[in-house]
Amino acid sequence: MDLLELDSSQLSGWTLVFHPDLLARYPLGKKIAGHGFFSYQTNEALHLSGQEEAILDSLIQSIKVEYDRPIDDFSQDVLVSQIEVLLNYANRFYNRQFITRCTPENNRDGGSLLSRFEAFLIDYFAQIGDQPLPTVQY
Repeated sequence: MDLLELDSSQLSGWTLVFHPDLLARYPLGKKIAGHGFFSYQTNEALHLSGQEEAILDSLIQSIKVEYDRPIDDFSQDVLVSQIEVLLNYANRFYNRQFITRCTPENNRDGGSLLSRFEAFLIDYFAQIGDQPLPTVQY
């Protein structure tokens, strides 16, 4: 489907976009890249409970209210602080998903069959040269 053909009438949610200069003179500008959810894998998307979603929605609403206010000497400080709180909550919710994840190194049987199979495929295709697809017998 072409992106221009996308029917956005069924979509909901929010997007927060800001210029990097907003954060440049704040500690958040240096540590923002450390938030793991900016580079998550497609199978590691942020899953939120209803309560968590409500928390993030209220923070976005607070940011919007501040953004819509007349600018004063504290506007940027307040906006950056609210963005940092939003990112801290998102980081908390994102990392919560992995607390109980069972990885091969902490699993007594050496990892699940799926984990071992994925590791095998990664190693197989990482070998130098053209590799044919492995057969079932292999």
